[in-house]
Amino acid sequence: MRLPWRRQAPPPLKTVRYVPPARPPAVADLSDLEAQAQYHRERLALYRARMHGAHPTSMSRLRELERAAAAADDRLSTARRLADR
Repeated sequence: MRLPWRRQAPPPLKTVRYVPPARPPAVADLSDLEAQAQYHRERLALYRARMHGAHPTSMSRLRELERAAAAADDRLSTARRLADR
């Protein structure tokens, strides 16, 4: 009788190598990215307007909104550049 702690090792798993596609798929419809970029620009504009009011605001939130708007614009410009190829 074999002892349970002396079991035979399982066979090694076969490794599957990932091959990325030759080029990223082009985005056919840019309307979603355009809407996201517009949304983030509007949120940033509203927060900048709020800074002139009486409600408390924070510079860290402003920087966060600026980063989000810049990232959305970058995604949109990248998608447009890839769609033109």
